[in-house]
Amino acid sequence: MNHKPRPRRHRVAVRPKVRSQRLRELGAAGALACLGGLALLTILQFKREGADLAALKAKILPPPRAIEVVGAPAGLQERLLSFVESRGAQAASPAEILSTFPCLKNAGVSRSYLRGKLTYSVEPRKPVGTALLRGRAAGFLSDDGVIFSAPDELFEISGPALALDGASEKDLKALAVFLPQAAKAGALPAALLKMRFVSAQDGWQAELADGTSLQWGDLRFTRQKFDRLREILADAHAQFGGAAGADMRYFEDGRVLLKPMRPLR
Repeated sequence: MNHKPRPRRHRVAVRPKVRSQRLRELGAAGALACLGGLALLTILQFKREGADLAALKAKILPPPRAIEVVGAPAGLQERLLSFVESRGAQAASPAEILSTFPCLKNAGVSRSYLRGKLTYSVEPRKPVGTALLRGRAAGFLSDDGVIFSAPDELFEISGPALALDGASEKDLKALAVFLPQAAKAGALPAALLKMRFVSAQDGWQAELADGTSLQWGDLRFTRQKFDRLREILADAHAQFGGAAGADMRYFEDGRVLLKPMRPLR
């Protein structure tokens, strides 16, 4: 009876250099696993104690060596820098910055760990007029239709006073589009001094620097209203011997009513 020879087994010896490299890799993997486990245990401990992750982050991250603020106007730079510096290693979020400084439209933060630097980038709002609510100063209206507050020395604008009681968000946005057009040279016979929201049905009432009173209505057909207003006011000045009032609420129906000037209350 023939027996097949058993295959011979060869033992491969790992060279010392390779064995040492493998041991280092295993050691590194074990160290990373231990660090990960410790981090997880720390996070769980913080959660059990009711602490937030922001506080944990502040403990782990080193404080920045430098902090800069980009885009802030001169009147706000020092206040904003003082606010973000008070946070130390825990960077202020864009939402916190915007809620603390409503005169800012946008905010962002970036961190360079290699340079140890925190950079805050902000964009201020652009006011198009001073806002009045219940007859009192309420800040400014921005070019995107938002009422916001700002330090007194931050903005110096010659824009019109805007009585905004009852105006909706849509009304404010339409007004923000209208005002820069009204400020263009020659758009109106005199500078716009005041705008007051009357109602959703009657729209806006305006007063010009020369005393002209306008029942403007809604803020559609702006360019066409400007053109027609210049024509009829020239005739009205000759007829009344001075400034006249115009009711443009029915402009869409082809009617503009003229009357002796009456100042806004």
